[in-house]
Order: sequence, then C-alpha cells, then structure tokens
Amino acid sequence: MPACTATLLSVTLACANGSLIRESVEYYPVRGKTATELTASMASNGPRHPRGRNAWGLTEWEMRLHYELEQANGQCQLRNPQIELTLRIVLPQWRTTAGAAPGLRQQWQQAQRQIIAHELEHRRHAHLATADAQRQLLQLPPAPSCALADRQAQVILRTASQQVRRASLQFDLDSDYGARSGIGLQP
Repeated sequence: MPACTATLLSVTLACANGSLIRESVEYYPVRGKTATELTASMASNGPRHPRGRNAWGLTEWEMRLHYELEQANGQCQLRNPQIELTLRIVLPQWRTTAGAAPGLRQQWQQAQRQIIAHELEHRRHAHLATADAQRQLLQLPPAPSCALADRQAQVILRTASQQVRRASLQFDLDSDYGARSGIGLQP
C-alpha cells in the first residue's frame, strides 16, 4: 500500500476567459540508496495509472460545467458559463540522500526533471481543452429551447474531455510513458 503523501501544494486560478482552474501537486515519498532501490520504491509508493500500470508520476483531471439558463423572447441563453478544471499532479520526492550511491543524486535530479516535464505536458493538454471549451461556451448563440442550450453546452464539455483524453493517450504512447524522454534510473 502506498505511503502517505509527504507534501501537498494547491492553487486556484480564475482565468480571464472565465474558466476556473484548481491545481494541486502531491509528492509521495521515495526511499533508497541505489537506483534499483529508488525504482522499487517508486513502483510500490507511486500512483497507479488509470490504465492499470504503475506510474512514477501522474496527472489526473476533471472538468465540470457551471452556467445559468435564461429564457427570453422565445430563446434560451447560457449565462455566466464557466468550465471548472481540477488538476491533481502526483510526483516522487526523494529526501534521504545520505549514503546514496555515487552519481545517484544527479541521476535522480535528471529523472525528476523529466517526470515533471512529462506531467506538465498532460497539464497543458487539459489547459488547452479547457480554454477552447470556455471560448466555445462564450460564443454559443441563443437556442430555441433551454433543453437544446443545455445539450449544446454538454456536448462542448464532452468534446473537451475527449480532446484531453486523446491528446494525453497519444502523448503517452509517443513517449512510451516517458521512457523515450529519458525518464529512468540506471542501476
């Protein structure tokens, strides 16, 4: 069972386009004095990827849609539409470096930079889709009924969610889940 999270950093941003972004970064503890021990520690303490594999880092996201409907003159308009994006990034943290094998600290720093860069790319996918969906919501013309206006808004949200899933999956496949970008420790 994974150990408790060592650190949690959280931030909430209200974007100029009306979207709301909540981000948190959590660190799980990693222990070891060799690359093999660090790798084993990440495998046992790290997050589990939704596709079932162990992950050294993970970015989870959820989009929610908030708005009011206003009916006037036979038309229904979305008022105050807002996409709320919640991001949770989980990263490894190695604190006890005393007695580590020579060169392991540098190797760890390089691997950690690559893990962070990988997760920030997933974050970027979610930010781009959120901004695009928010823009579409703000440009949505009045509909003949509130039921139709609601369906149109929900389609925009589903499309944005699918966009993030596709982009993130393709990125993971192209990078072999980060392995091609240098994420790894050499024993």
